Amino acid sequence: MHASDGKSDAPFLTEGDQASHHKALKLLAQDGQDLKIVSGLLQDAIVPVKDLQFLTEECRFISVLNRFCWEKLPLQKSKQPTLGERVLTIFTIDHVQAVRKKNIHLQKPDHLLNLLSVTLEQSANTEQKGLLLTFSQSAALWLHIDHLSLRLEDVGESWPTQWVPGHETS
Repeated sequence: MHASDGKSDAPFLTEGDQASHHKALKLLAQDGQDLKIVSGLLQDAIVPVKDLQFLTEECRFISVLNRFCWEKLPLQKSKQPTLGERVLTIFTIDHVQAVRKKNIHLQKPDHLLNLLSVTLEQSANTEQKGLLLTFSQSAALWLHIDHLSLRLEDVGESWPTQWVPGHETS
C-alpha cells in the first residue's frame, strides 16, 4: 500500500465540535492486502448511480464517493456521543475490460447506493478475475480486470456528520 498521508493527528469529533482539518488519503492498491484496507475505508461510502462511470477507451472505472472517514473514529467506544466525518473520494480502477451490473438501474441516476465491500474474485465459469463491488439492497458491480490497480483519493475538506454507520458484530 502506498500512501501519501494515511494517519491523522486531529482530535476525534464529539458533539459541538467543528470538523477537524482532514488529512486527505491518497492510496494505491496493487494486491489483495492493499485491497482489504481500501475496502474497509470505503465501507458505507454513498454514491449516486450517475457517479459510476466506465471509461471504455481508457479501460478505467471511476466514481466519486461520499466516504465515511472510519480512520477518524476512536478505536474504543466512548461514553460521549461521537460524531463522524465524511469526505468526497475519487475511486479509480485501472485495466478494466468490462463491467456487469446487478440491481443498478441507469434510468434512476440520482438513486443512492451504499457500498459495503470491494473484493477480488475469480469468475466461477471462466478464468476471468475481477473486482466485485457489493452494495446494499443486493446491488453489485463486477469489473473484469487484467490485473489489480486502483486508487483512492480524498478531495476537498471533510465535514461532520451525526450519522455514524452501525454494524452488528457476531
